[in-house]
Formats: sequence, C-alpha cells, structure tokens
Amino acid sequence: MLLLEQMEMYMTAGLSVGSALEAMSEKMPKKRCLSLLRIKDSVESGQSLSSALTASGSFPLSLIGLIACGEESGSLAKTLQSCHSLLEREDDLARKCLSAMAYPIIIGIATAILTIGLVEGVMPQIIPLLSGLHSDLPLLTRIVIAVSAVCTRYGVVMFVAALLASAILAILYKKVLLFRAAIHVLVMNIPVMGGLVVSYSLAIFFHSFGSMVEAGMSVTDAYDKASSSFAVIPLRKRFKKKLMPLIRGEPMHSIVDKSMPQYVGSIIRAGEASGNLGHALVRAAMMLDKDIDRSLKRLTSMLEPALMMGMGSAVGSIALSIMLPIYDISKALQR
Repeated sequence: MLLLEQMEMYMTAGLSVGSALEAMSEKMPKKRCLSLLRIKDSVESGQSLSSALTASGSFPLSLIGLIACGEESGSLAKTLQSCHSLLEREDDLARKCLSAMAYPIIIGIATAILTIGLVEGVMPQIIPLLSGLHSDLPLLTRIVIAVSAVCTRYGVVMFVAALLASAILAILYKKVLLFRAAIHVLVMNIPVMGGLVVSYSLAIFFHSFGSMVEAGMSVTDAYDKASSSFAVIPLRKRFKKKLMPLIRGEPMHSIVDKSMPQYVGSIIRAGEASGNLGHALVRAAMMLDKDIDRSLKRLTSMLEPALMMGMGSAVGSIALSIMLPIYDISKALQR
C-alpha cells in the first residue's frame, strides 16, 4: 500500500514511471531497493509497468490487471490510487477479522497455560499427599493423577513432537497443493468458520473484479484475473470453471454460484441491466463485508462462553480432584 501511494504521489507530481521507482528505492531496505531497481530497469528497457510487475512475481494479478488498464487508458496515476484503495479495503477486512478473533485466542491461550501450570506445577505437589491417604481415590482424581503423570514424564517429548508435527504440516501446506486443497475443504466445512472464510474470499474477489471492470477492463479478463487471486483453492477451481460460460456470452448473474447469498445475484443482475456492472460488483462486495461483520459477531459470541466454560471445567476438574478425596476422608472420620 505504501509503495502504491508513494508511486501515485510521484507520478501526480509529474515524474515518469522510472524516475518514480528510482526515487522510492532510495528510502527502501536493500532487498526491496534491488527489486524496485530491477522493475525500473525493465520499464526503461521498453516493458510496460504491468509486465515488469508480473515478472517480479510479488503483485497479485488483480492489481496488475488494474495497472494494465491504467496504462492503456493513460490514467496510470489514478489507477494506482484505485489499487491503493483496493488493498486498503482488503487490509481493513483482514484487520477486522483478526481483531474479532483476538479475545477468543487470548482466552484460549490463557486456558491452556493455566491448565498446564496446574497439571505440571500443582498436581505433582499434591499427588504424594493423596497417595498417602491409603484409600480408594475417586475416578476424577485418578484421571487427573494419570494425566499429570503422563505430562510430567513425557511433557518434553510431547512438546518436541508437537513442534515437529507443526513444522511438517506447515511444509506440506506450503509445498503440496493437494494437501493445501484438503485443508481448505476441511476449513470450509467447519460450521460458522467455514462460511466466514468463504465470505471473506468472495468479498476480496468482488472488490477486485468490480474495480477492474470499473477501470475499463473487459468482464472476461477481469473475471479471469480476479478468480486467479483466490487464496482458497476449492473456490478458485469453482470460479475458474465458470470462465468458459462467461466467454460464450452468458450473463454474469446466471453463473453466480447458488451457494452465495441471494442478494449477490440480484445486485449483479441489476448492474448488468443498467450497464453499471463494475459498481454492482463493488456493491456486492460491500454487502458481503457486512455479512462478515455479522458472522464475526456470531462466531465470537459462540466462542467466548465456550472458552470460558472450558477454562472453568479444566480448573474445576483439578480442584475437585483434590477436594473429593479430602471430603471422603473427613466424612469417614466423622463416622
């Protein structure tokens, strides 16, 4: 976003593309400076800015498509401003999702730390006392003692194994397309969370698609570039399959997925009828943003009490496992 904002500022001031890139590279870290200078050299050797950015491999296709439209229409500075606004909307959406999930994540981490602290720190001190009572311990106490013994004996091994498993899964997710697609399918089928992921991807898709159409790109080219930018593989495949019907001349609203909210098709139909499809697509994205807000509130309202109940259950189970044997002995002494 900062790169696009600075470039738009320099070009509005009258600098050429090459001069703007050179001016920006002076204040960049070394790695980014070299990347910008390579793009500058490509532009000065006769390539278009969009082609140079494509070769760099660091820009999404939707932004490159917008920049290509700006170059063709002679309004590159204005297009760069549109690209900045598009990235800003995507960033706001991502921040909104992260901020909504921050509290449940903190509660979950606190629950895990508290439970591990009780099992690893408190229970080893209490177990000798409970074992010295020479009486049948309640089932809950025996379960907690067994869990504490396993964690004490194999805790380090379990921690290292978890780190190794996480690293292997991360490598598989990054390198193996089928594994990444399987994870995406799994996430999409999680209640509430799956719908949130789909709505987030669709909102970014329609923002990009609508912006490119508004910039003057053909509907089919804009659709192709926007659908290629899907991070969720099943959605990318699903939308790519609908490119051919669109090329054959079918209206956009007829190929809208039935799994999308009903209002999306209605908004797109109205945009096609009025000849203002780009604005309609952006409007659909804004409606999806509102759906995401509602889904986030619903998700957090479900997670927070569940996590609090989990924390209470963990702490309560350990407390009861300590108190029950003492209570049984006190009753026996009273008799």
